Amino acid sequence: MPAANTSASSVAKQFHRVLLVSALIAIASLNSWAQNITVSATSETFVATYVGVTSSSKAVTITNTGASAQPVVFAWSTAFSETDNCGGSVAAGKSCVANISFTPTLVGTTSGAVSIYDNHNNLLAFVGLTGTGLAPVTVSPTSISFTSGTIGILSVAQIFNINNNTSNSIDVTNITTGVTDYQIDPGTCLGTPLAPQSSCTVTVQVTPSSATDDGAIIVWD
Repeated sequence: MPAANTSASSVAKQFHRVLLVSALIAIASLNSWAQNITVSATSETFVATYVGVTSSSKAVTITNTGASAQPVVFAWSTAFSETDNCGGSVAAGKSCVANISFTPTLVGTTSGAVSIYDNHNNLLAFVGLTGTGLAPVTVSPTSISFTSGTIGILSVAQIFNINNNTSNSIDVTNITTGVTDYQIDPGTCLGTPLAPQSSCTVTVQVTPSSATDDGAIIVWD
């Protein structure tokens, strides 16, 4: 009986070693696949683009330097998109092209990536991405001061411009202020589409109810 136990232990140890070697071979194989896939650029930076507008695309070449075809699956971060002619696989020694675009959803810098996986969700390569979103509509100036006013007396009018920075017409749907002491004359800014690369003028007055009567104006599209 002891001999039988020893024999069983020996077989178990050998089986464990075989599993360990198999695991190491599998890992080496995955690393080899990853080394076979290269990209022509590991990072891309897009020109500043207005929120909601899609940038021109940047082409990235994916090359398979291995001896066998490599399945490829793409995934990308929010605000970026990708189209390609790979057809789900890159033939041995061949290349395909991914066209990456940026459509900002926020003003400011956005970072992300397009990642390339095999059909077992193993990462093969990725391209780091950076883009900057610009406000499609701005106002100038961004603040107005009413000085030397008198409580209860309507102030002298001041103006600010609403600027359409895009190549498309926009509709300003509302101009509001949370303080009733301020009166707004929207001029032509409401009810008429604001042409591309143009501005309209809003007039503002205040009837102060206290020595300090701060407020804000919100422009909606």
